[in-house]
Amino acid sequence: TNAVLHMLAIAYEAHVDFTLDDFGAAASEVPHLVAMIPAGPYTLLDFYEAGGVQAVMKEIESRIATSCITCTGSTVAENLEKYAHNRNSELIHSLDKPVHQWSGIAILHGNLAPEGAVTKPSAIPAEAHKFTGKAVIFENEQDALEGIRALKVKEGQVVVIRNEGPRGGPGMPEQYKAMKLLVGMKLGSKVCLITDGRFSGSNNGCFVGHICPEAYDDGPIKYLRDGDTITIDVDKGTINADVDFEARRAEGARSHESKAEGYLYHYRHSCESASRGALIKTRDE
Repeated sequence: TNAVLHMLAIAYEAHVDFTLDDFGAAASEVPHLVAMIPAGPYTLLDFYEAGGVQAVMKEIESRIATSCITCTGSTVAENLEKYAHNRNSELIHSLDKPVHQWSGIAILHGNLAPEGAVTKPSAIPAEAHKFTGKAVIFENEQDALEGIRALKVKEGQVVVIRNEGPRGGPGMPEQYKAMKLLVGMKLGSKVCLITDGRFSGSNNGCFVGHICPEAYDDGPIKYLRDGDTITIDVDKGTINADVDFEARRAEGARSHESKAEGYLYHYRHSCESASRGALIKTRDE
């Protein structure tokens, strides 16, 4: 999921017009081919010994621009012909025999994330790809960790951790600890965790991050309340709450933002939304 942030930021620096939805569209064209931890049993060493990235690129050769020149002086196609060898088809699958038909990354939209959100279908149990539950709200990561340890989260609920986005954190910290606790409590597929923060690459279970706009930017997640019904449909690419957010905004919401000083203050007031790579702009558009 962090690759989404990095690719958007790299595209900005390279003056390439590339959006969150472009990433989602590209991801949807390629199914899940490699079942590495946490989406399967294999390690990074297993993947390397099976042929690594070059072998995966060879399997998806029909989906990539192989005529592009590379730093070797040869094209992608020429490099793949010379260096790509899939030594374990049980680990690195082909397009016609994927691990799962769904993709490794998915971009979700809905009234809870009008500017988008990010999840990892390959690491979500099939039975949790569609999840509906009542919200249990935590205003920050620490509150969430304490609440989960105190058994305040029950099967069937949607855990909401807000105020952890790029500006709200500030800094968009990883929320992997909360998800790890839930998985360790055997709740990985029985609850869903959603946040305007981000996740570690090692996360599994039902989770959605990068919810935009974030709470600090007056996003809908700011106005959720305990008991609201939230529905996540990973396969349809939707995340919605049974809430009239305009009415909630009219009622107002208490601010829970943290204080920021020094460089974090300047970062908070200059960084962009996660849906645009959480970058700091360096030029006029």
